[in-house]
Amino acid sequence: DFCLSRGLGDVYKRQKYDIAYAEAQNAYANLFASMGIDDFAPDLTGREGVETLTSSLATLWQEREAAMKLDK
Repeated sequence: DFCLSRGLGDVYKRQKYDIAYAEAQNAYANLFASMGIDDFAPDLTGREGVETLTSSLATLWQEREAAMKLDK
């Protein structure tokens, strides 16, 4: 019984962490949206493959990170 309740406690803690992380991501996205910044590059149509989307988003996020550092 102890091992089972410990395991369930670990699952519960992980679930709470995942929810908090998702809420933080949502807040971050809302911040960008309130500044008028799109989540995706304008050249994306939604028909691209996963690899193309991954690469495009990584580039976009790196550019945003660099731009935010320039503002400081």
